[in-house]
Amino acid sequence: MIFFQAHRIAQAIQHDNMADLQKLLAKGADPNACEEYGRMPLERAVLRGNLPAAQMLIDAGASREMAYESGTLLHVAAAHGDVDMARLLLERFAGIAEEMDGTRNTPLHLAALAGHAEMVTFLIDAGFDPARKNADNRTALYLAQKKSHPDVIEILEAYHQKNPLPKPALPRQIEQAAETLQPEQAGWHKLSDERIAHVIFDAAIGYRTTEIFNFAARERTRLYQNLDTRIETAETQAFDDLTEKSPLEDALSRLRDMGGTADEGAVYGRSLGKPAPRREP
Repeated sequence: MIFFQAHRIAQAIQHDNMADLQKLLAKGADPNACEEYGRMPLERAVLRGNLPAAQMLIDAGASREMAYESGTLLHVAAAHGDVDMARLLLERFAGIAEEMDGTRNTPLHLAALAGHAEMVTFLIDAGFDPARKNADNRTALYLAQKKSHPDVIEILEAYHQKNPLPKPALPRQIEQAAETLQPEQAGWHKLSDERIAHVIFDAAIGYRTTEIFNFAARERTRLYQNLDTRIETAETQAFDDLTEKSPLEDALSRLRDMGGTADEGAVYGRSLGKPAPRREP
């Protein structure tokens, strides 16, 4: 019986048969009845963009849990640009606005990534912070620029102009290194005998990325600068946390070609000042 209910509910949602769904729920069908390996009923309604079905299911006590999607139902609605669905979910599920998906994206990140300008405006008005960053240290504006969504970029840039992001406090040696590099200087730059920077411009999205390899501290720092707003963000990783060593080897080789004295042991963990013994020829 439960399997039959689940199948009938799924079919009613899929084919927009609201009369059948209403009858099933009125007779006591479980609003969370789910076919084996199937989606939860409300999840199916949100994915389908079936607002009447979603309203009926929520009124009947449907769960907002999902079987396959990452994040929340609000993330799904945002990614699809379904403003009416997003409004319903925010009204009916307390706390849903505070949750993020598996890579710490907010619904605003996904709306910006997909280019849904109306949804972006709605979410900002609903209190979502455009300055919020995901696990990759990206804002919604960065994602919109990456995918070249001009309408969304215009909305978010206008917001940031009125609400500028605070410039993060950077370690002094990183800040000094960034200041020595002129905007037009792409490529490799020696900063000291044990530090080198690699500057990359991405004109398509208007960003400059600067990688600073510090072989004395055994750290790689990435600086991201918006070329229009000059807003900068930074992230630092220890060499030991990098599974791919080839960028470190390349940076060390470039530094040595420029006269640097960093020891190759810095790449793999041997302490500086104690280079690996060399074999006699």
